[in-house]
Amino acid sequence: MKRLSLLAAGALALGLVAPQMAKADQPTLNLFIWSDYISESIIDGFELQCNCKVVETDYESNAEMEAKLRAGGDSQYDVVVPSSYYVPEMVDEGLLQPVDHAALTNFKNLAARFQNPTYDPGDKYSIPYQWGPPALSMTRPRSRILAMAGDSLRPQGEPELSVRDSERRGT
Repeated sequence: MKRLSLLAAGALALGLVAPQMAKADQPTLNLFIWSDYISESIIDGFELQCNCKVVETDYESNAEMEAKLRAGGDSQYDVVVPSSYYVPEMVDEGLLQPVDHAALTNFKNLAARFQNPTYDPGDKYSIPYQWGPPALSMTRPRSRILAMAGDSLRPQGEPELSVRDSERRGT
């Protein structure tokens, strides 16, 4: 089974792998990522800078991503962008290759607080792409409101709420 390299898509945005990709004649980078996680303009810029083609395949949940990789899809992708808590399991299953830090000339520019995460000590298998808490967005037509009390959400009226449908395992 071909093991995947996990260079989070942030590597695309930051140009961390650009010098390596530019050496080949129009190579293809196969990216497996959450839907709506990366802007087309970032992919377009990466393709121009690196003289390559990016083929993006999207998934809607970690479970969907994992199922596809375990069914042999791991040989189809160069870059996979799982949630951080999935990285240790993917390493244990042999689905990830170590990152070649020598090829990532801009890794030194990554803020120290984002390096050496607990789920991947030494950034051996991953590089952060995004950071931040999930966002809560709501519409408030007329007098409909969503009141927050501590950590619990208590809907009042009939708020329109959208929540990503994904279970979280591990830590």
